[in-house]
Amino acid sequence: MRHSLRLLLLVGLVAGCAKSEPSSTTGVATAAPKPSMPEVTADILKGASPATPPPGNLMSIPQRFESEAQHRPAHAVRSEAVVGALKKAGLPVTKQSQHLAGPFLAAYCLGIKVGESDMSVCEYSDADTATKGRDASLKSFGANGREIFRNGQTTLTVRSPLNDDGARTRQTAVNAFMALKAE
Repeated sequence: MRHSLRLLLLVGLVAGCAKSEPSSTTGVATAAPKPSMPEVTADILKGASPATPPPGNLMSIPQRFESEAQHRPAHAVRSEAVVGALKKAGLPVTKQSQHLAGPFLAAYCLGIKVGESDMSVCEYSDADTATKGRDASLKSFGANGREIFRNGQTTLTVRSPLNDDGARTRQTAVNAFMALKAE
């Protein structure tokens, strides 16, 4: 909720920052016609290489998902490897879906449902950014029963029920995650 409010305020600030050009004939400031979003995007991207993703605040959610999926970092433990390790360890992975990585300073994130536990695997450009992302996540969203573990450039966030099954699931997941090596 807090992140959504920040995003909404940011969008409002950006939209409200359009310059007015003074009229050359009357000396009275009048608003210049605002360019459409495709024109703005085209102007920003002139000369950009095809590998350069569009600025995040100009992308729709599906576009952002696609961009994050296409620009995953090298040398990170991959989300698919984590899911495979969880299954191999006998944990019931019942759902997995990509979620936005930006709020966690990550390049790519995958949410995973394991029994009654919720988990998230995020891949980062480097280990330092993974640490900063973990710290920012805890600061912004609080612990709220979550624990975040880092393995190189990848983090695993675990929120499990506070019972014996939850503790076993958490420990099994963390052990499987920490045993992985980046390819």
